[in-house]
Amino acid sequence: MQFLFIISSYHEEGKYIAAASAIALIVRGLPTVARARRTIHLNRLFHGQ
Repeated sequence: MQFLFIISSYHEEGKYIAAASAIALIVRGLPTVARARRTIHLNRLFHGQ
């Protein structure tokens, strides 16, 4: 991840590369977050309030 920020400081288009990679990481992480939330919700239902 660090080299992307180094690139962005030298190249204008590097900003777009860094932004695109950050968005890709977020998009990849979203299903995991949704799964975790669902698991927490199910645990509450099974174990009571």
